[in-house]
Amino acid sequence: MVKAQTKGKVPEESPPKEPIDKEWDDERVIPKHLSRDTQFLFSRMTEETLKAVGAKKGQIVLDVGCGRALDLAAQGEKGAILVGCDGSRVMVMRAKGVVQSHGLPANIVFCSAENLPFKKGSIDIVYCKGAIDHFYDPRRALEEMERVLAEGGKLVVSVANFESLSCKLARTWNRLHRILTGRELPGPHFWEIPEDHTFKFDRAFLLACLPEGLRVVAERGVSLFWGMKGWGWLVGRLPSAISKALMGLADRIARPFPALADVIVLTARKPKIMVQHHGPGERGMKFSESSKIQGLAICLGSAVAAILFLVGIAAKSYWALAIPVGIGLFWLLGLVFWIGWTLLTLRTKPPED
Repeated sequence: MVKAQTKGKVPEESPPKEPIDKEWDDERVIPKHLSRDTQFLFSRMTEETLKAVGAKKGQIVLDVGCGRALDLAAQGEKGAILVGCDGSRVMVMRAKGVVQSHGLPANIVFCSAENLPFKKGSIDIVYCKGAIDHFYDPRRALEEMERVLAEGGKLVVSVANFESLSCKLARTWNRLHRILTGRELPGPHFWEIPEDHTFKFDRAFLLACLPEGLRVVAERGVSLFWGMKGWGWLVGRLPSAISKALMGLADRIARPFPALADVIVLTARKPKIMVQHHGPGERGMKFSESSKIQGLAICLGSAVAAILFLVGIAAKSYWALAIPVGIGLFWLLGLVFWIGWTLLTLRTKPPED
């Protein structure tokens, strides 16, 4: 097991009062036959998620809601320490079978995303692919992911977007059809969340769920027009090469527009906290380049004000004295305002017990 993995012993099962289905089975929800556009969507979602994860040798990588752990197995050659967790006993057993069949250590934990049994700051990369809209409390789940993430660590979340261009167009067509015919289009409607989903996600909701301790560094859209009857019919009947090229073109158009894409892939960082260093040649805080420029401006301002003041004394002139004094006063007031503004906008977080 991973040495930085848990707060003591891994619990045998999730807290009993959590509203999770401990016997959830993906075979009940994944159809046996997938259309071309669905296969393309799943493939691109996995590709973009793992690309954003970018696991490297020695890093501890956690897959929250790992399911069968197929994504963990795909990263087996990266040299990372791979850990997965899921709230279903059925999926945990299947995940252990998958990683063992690939010759990987079975670092699979049975727990909910809302109560991760890992130490604070113990994980280098946390990712959650296509699972967050199944959690009973996604905000709490993301807070837990942020808690276990190390400073400078990375979080990657990919989720289906139910405010995609496809969903918007389909809902609009359904409303027109209802006005013209008095009835809705026959179901099931892909723009409505399935029964096994607990929340309807879109870009705005995903960003609203992110904890303040995380900073978004990248967003990418995956696929366009998934689920639309005409689109699925077209790409399903065209020659394979042409169909793949057409879906690839739509996917490239979607990349810079995650709010309209079928899937959103979001990457966030947990910033490093600035610390004091008292070693030889290294004293005080580590400052950014902008802070150094501000410091240079303060030094130059002080030197200019001092020179003008000395010139005023030597000239015995009221104006020669008043000008540097006025400059010095405004400079001092500006400095005080800058210090106050810095303290006012400084974001701090109290340490956890």
